[in-house]
Amino acid sequence: MDFSSCTISDLLDPEGFACSCGKVHRVSLRYVDIAQGAINRIPEMLHKTGVTKPFLIADLCTYEAAGRRVSEILDASHIPFAKYIFQVERPESNECAVGLAAMAFDTSCDGILAVGSGSIGDISKIIARLSGNPLITIATAPSMDGFASPTCSNIVSGLKSTVPGVCPIAIIGDLDVLCSAPTRMLQAGLGDMAAKPNALLEWRLSNLINGEYYCGNVASLMRKSAYQCLSSASGLMNRDPQAVTHIMEGLVMSGIAMAFADTTRPASGIDHYFSHIWDMLALQRGELPDLHGIQVGIGTIYSIQIYEMIKQQKPDSHKARSCMNEFDWQRWQQSIREFLPSAADSIIRQAAAENRFDSQKHASRFQTISQHWDEIVQIIADDLPDLHTVRSQLQSAGAPVSAQEIGISPEILKRTFLTTKDLRNKYMASSLLWDMGLLEEAANKLF
Repeated sequence: MDFSSCTISDLLDPEGFACSCGKVHRVSLRYVDIAQGAINRIPEMLHKTGVTKPFLIADLCTYEAAGRRVSEILDASHIPFAKYIFQVERPESNECAVGLAAMAFDTSCDGILAVGSGSIGDISKIIARLSGNPLITIATAPSMDGFASPTCSNIVSGLKSTVPGVCPIAIIGDLDVLCSAPTRMLQAGLGDMAAKPNALLEWRLSNLINGEYYCGNVASLMRKSAYQCLSSASGLMNRDPQAVTHIMEGLVMSGIAMAFADTTRPASGIDHYFSHIWDMLALQRGELPDLHGIQVGIGTIYSIQIYEMIKQQKPDSHKARSCMNEFDWQRWQQSIREFLPSAADSIIRQAAAENRFDSQKHASRFQTISQHWDEIVQIIADDLPDLHTVRSQLQSAGAPVSAQEIGISPEILKRTFLTTKDLRNKYMASSLLWDMGLLEEAANKLF
């Protein structure tokens, strides 16, 4: 099946799709309702999913946006439910928030009803996994790509991590609610989708350099969804229902692509790591970070510039060997502790367990890079979006396109770029540059 020609409903076959990549692609999601008035069909959705008593999770903002109305609909339909409302406008998904929701959970409930986007969705996925109950998500803003993903983003021991959750069995996106979302959240959804072509590029590169699993059919699904979203950018400022529908559908498609591939690769690359680091820096200061999609959109602009520079390089064995020979494990640890003290222990522990800076692995990767350099350059040329076009699309929606616009200094921006390779063992632009002995040089040129 050509996934790029499929609608969302086409992709929800519980039997899945046997693919030439060797996987059977399937997603646990069964129902998606993105339309005006969709919230009124919650009783019908509960009946379809077999949920008789949901546990509603929201925060102060999402409860006002949709949670109160959901409660009224449940009461009017004589459907019993319990609820937990975080007494903040924007909870961070971390051990504390998950613990609060878990302690409040009513064990007589047989389903989780997540009213919100972002953190509420992430927290609810974990509660659904821990309780063994199905999850229904009621989106309050088309702001991020994790709606249909089985994983979630959570702060664990200070480190922004991808942790297992559950994929919702149903997603409701009421356009009356979505079109009324704060402008910043609409821009965030666009920023998150802008990153997808670069994520696909990096997925292909890791497949070539590391032999990482890759599926062109899943990539085609993600690519089409991304460009459809970006073409709707100008309509977001007018809260055009069709533009908002395209963004919401694209964000759901993104989660389906991740579920199909059983990896975040189709949707997440170095641009997301810019955002993860800025999240951790803000939390270290006791502040809330900017929205994930806003930061990812900015990271996308920088990642395009990074790959434009990479295209102009040539593998140099002397530079690559010098980089590896000069690497100092103790100095690297000190650098991480200075920049990300709250997450340093987790980062260092993971790097050590993975033997991430092994010289033999480095030499093997560099040999592959050298042998396939023309192919690497061709992949970049094929997949890299046009910088001017992406910048214009984000700006047409009023979204920021530089770190300075969200209060990130040039010094922090440069340090962020250098650190992207260190968070997890995920091969991306900074990893490639480090393997080539060009990371510091690139940072000095670009930032």
